[in-house]
Amino acid sequence: AELRGSFDTEVHDDAAEFDTDRGEVGGLLTTEFVVGIPESRWRVSPGFAAGAGYVSSDVDADASPEMGHAVSRSDVSMRLGVFAHVAAALAGGVHLSGRLGFEVAPLARTRAEPEDGVLIAGVPRWYLRFAVGVRYSTF
Repeated sequence: AELRGSFDTEVHDDAAEFDTDRGEVGGLLTTEFVVGIPESRWRVSPGFAAGAGYVSSDVDADASPEMGHAVSRSDVSMRLGVFAHVAAALAGGVHLSGRLGFEVAPLARTRAEPEDGVLIAGVPRWYLRFAVGVRYSTF
């Protein structure tokens, strides 16, 4: 199981155009297939994930003073993904880990829609995620 949070960089698409801040909390069930590299401290773990994500989208009144108030919208949608971990054993089951993953939200509301008279960006259809961290594993 995986619980994680993320935020939108607002570099492109509707988030930048409509000045929408987005944050997500997601929960996924994951399955990994550990592939050890013989006579090495390295291992690779490709895997699959399925779950849901809760996205909160906000347009701040400070960014658009003509509104006079903040406008928010929440969306929950399914997530499906594939990923790969690369890990190096450090000591006693502790591993330095890197992860690259691709997720899709096939049923997400992706178009900008009005909320209280303000257009709020839709939810992204796909996600490219990366992470670096420390993991503990007994196998």
